[in-house]
Parts: sequence; C-alpha cells; structure tokens
Amino acid sequence: MKNSTTGPWAWAEDPRAVMWCVTITYGITPEEVLARYGADARTARLLTRQQAAQLAGDDLPEGSVLRAGRTGDWSFCFED
Repeated sequence: MKNSTTGPWAWAEDPRAVMWCVTITYGITPEEVLARYGADARTARLLTRQQAAQLAGDDLPEGSVLRAGRTGDWSFCFED
C-alpha cells in the first residue's frame, strides 16, 4: 500500500510505522496520569510486559495500551 501523504510528516501516517510515547510527570500518582490520558484507573489491570504486548494486536477496538507506574515522586506512562 502506497502512502498518499508526502512531505516531512508522511511517516506519521504510515500504518507500518511503530509509534509510542513516554510521559514522565513529577508529583502526581500513576492513577492521575491515566486520568489525564482519559483512561479509568479503576478498570486497569496489572499485566506483565508480554501480556501487554499481546493487547497491541489488530483486533483491538480503537485506542492505546497504557502502562503506568511510579518511581519515587515521579510517575510515568508508556503508550503503545
């Protein structure tokens, strides 16, 4: 499949590109980080890295897999 977009941002619309984002925030909990993403921390599940990787399949509903945690006063969120 040929990408119809050209220019410096063509890679962002390429469905074959692997994309992810890490957010690091000081002074808030992992639950607050998830809420800022629009996720409900009450429905979150504790998963291993391998289990989370299995969620990134093509048959998922639209959305992201978020993995959040804390180290000291810093919280992080890894978004696939």
